[in-house]
Amino acid sequence: MRTFIDCSKLLENESFLLWFLMTSFPTGLTENEDSIDEVMGDKYNDKIEQDFIDNLTGYYDGIFKESDGYIDVPKSVKLDLNGDELVIEFHAGDTVYYLNDKMLGCTGSEYSIWKIPFEHFLKYSEKLNSFEKFLLLPMVFVIADEEEEYNKIIYSVVENIGVLKDDFDDICRCIFTNCLKE
Repeated sequence: MRTFIDCSKLLENESFLLWFLMTSFPTGLTENEDSIDEVMGDKYNDKIEQDFIDNLTGYYDGIFKESDGYIDVPKSVKLDLNGDELVIEFHAGDTVYYLNDKMLGCTGSEYSIWKIPFEHFLKYSEKLNSFEKFLLLPMVFVIADEEEEYNKIIYSVVENIGVLKDDFDDICRCIFTNCLKE
């Protein structure tokens, strides 16, 4: 069972965008091998309304001990991917993706990413705005030949999230390397 929330309102919330950015790309690294969490770290925590994120994910003290960070009725968003339905559930310990009611992957500690080839992503996301595309990026995988086109998409999203100019290239690099499948 899920509770669906308005995706467009969620994507207007800077706290959500920064939190999603910090938690959804678990394997991405900069050229100096810093993770996205290390790049963003304390600089962005003040911009994230923790009460909002806790409400979104169902976080409470003890949730990891009681249920490994999962809740029974997660808040979720739904996107139409050119006839296919993507549902994203937000839990305190994970973000879980479903495509046509079948689990696609997740970005939590037992992450399961690299599920959608870039060419399929382009077809799926034809009608999505850049922030909606952002929600799908953690499940995408790219190969080195697709770097330039993929980076255009990443840059169009990240430039509108509110990250510091000094961090822009490192954050984009983390997203790209997270999705690079060699």
